[in-house]
Amino acid sequence: MPETDDETSYNQAYETLVGADDDLVGMLAYALYKRSKRHWVIRHRQTYGREPSGEEYRTFVDAQLDPDSVKRLRDDATSLLYSYAESVVESYDPQIRQEALGQDAVRRAEDAHAALKDTLATMASKDTFWKNLAISALGAFLYSVILALIAIILHFVGVSLIDIVPPVQPGGSAA
Repeated sequence: MPETDDETSYNQAYETLVGADDDLVGMLAYALYKRSKRHWVIRHRQTYGREPSGEEYRTFVDAQLDPDSVKRLRDDATSLLYSYAESVVESYDPQIRQEALGQDAVRRAEDAHAALKDTLATMASKDTFWKNLAISALGAFLYSVILALIAIILHFVGVSLIDIVPPVQPGGSAA
């Protein structure tokens, strides 16, 4: 498309749409503006069989850079970026989930392994083993002494444990 002086005269489209060098939304809005301008030029050629005049270019640019159109271009750019970001996240979602669950499972397995190792180390410790054995033996002895004392007390009170329990008949049933 041949460029005329009117067409190449500078307009403020970039400055209007892009607020700073790192304004990604603004840069995408500018790309949408340029795409719209390209489509407009192609339609103009098809409709009128000629290039747009300088005045027609200025009218197009003015319409595209009015506050409502700038807002629409930036909103469209934002929407495109969100859609792109969403599609990227969706494409990585299974991988992210797998890595997160995998790391969690590994962490749990490592915690369980450490706990089991500590328990085995405690059980294997000679001091702890013999101490636990002595405590268990003492507990069994004290239980036996308590049962014997209860039987002696019941005997002096006049209660016979043998009379309390019914005899078992052959075949396993009580009389």
